[in-house]
Amino acid sequence: MLIDTNNTVSATELNQQLSKVLKDLKEKKNIIVMKHNKPSYVIMDFEEYETLKRAFLIHEADAVMDEYDKAMKELAK
Repeated sequence: MLIDTNNTVSATELNQQLSKVLKDLKEKKNIIVMKHNKPSYVIMDFEEYETLKRAFLIHEADAVMDEYDKAMKELAK
């Protein structure tokens, strides 16, 4: 997993400088919160979140439709 270190913040820094981190978020679109030197959380712009959520739902709907299509083809035999 590749992580852009310019988009990371420690949990301690987040706790101490929340308003600065939120200002940075406007430019960066997402920030990875590191806890014990491991990526633990992602803070992201709400519009970015909505875009990801829609993409995930479309992907899941496609997977369901593929299974439905396979079942319908079997029933048609």
